[in-house]
Amino acid sequence: MTLGDQKIQAAAGAIVVAPRDIPHTFRNVGSQEGRLLLTVIPGRFADYFIEVDGVADKDRAAIRALVAKYDVEILD
Repeated sequence: MTLGDQKIQAAAGAIVVAPRDIPHTFRNVGSQEGRLLLTVIPGRFADYFIEVDGVADKDRAAIRALVAKYDVEILD
């Protein structure tokens, strides 16, 4: 996980808190399938994950438009 300028290798069972307004991202870099339990507060942004499931992975314009709907910005 990247949280601000910090890189965190989160092993199975790890808990990472990513506060609002601090850029963050996550990726499974292991050889096995990973799972993520995400708690979103406030809950409105949780709807983003439901909606983005229907967007093609490579459709960056659609994904950017969708995150803008939730007042979120994707940083390059």
